[in-house]
Amino acid sequence: MLQSPVLQSIETTLIDVDPIHIAELPITLIATPLGVCVSAEGYGTVDSELGHTCPVAIELRRGRLQVVTWPDINSRQATVIDLSGALESRRRPDRK
Repeated sequence: MLQSPVLQSIETTLIDVDPIHIAELPITLIATPLGVCVSAEGYGTVDSELGHTCPVAIELRRGRLQVVTWPDINSRQATVIDLSGALESRRRPDRK
């Protein structure tokens, strides 16, 4: 993601959704005009400095909303998920 001014930064703690597994994870969401960055304590990317990382990003590229993630801290290879299939306009009438 290109550098741009921070519009909003939100810090919160995720609580495990599995009721028999008790865990919490501090996360930070940073929103800019270029996208949303999700960082989580203890998680990083191959090129990031400790505590300054964005292993999950949401961005608009060529008019398509996508999620970009770096699931392996030892690899520069990103996984890109195009959300075009989730467009409301693509919902089949029998699925409403």
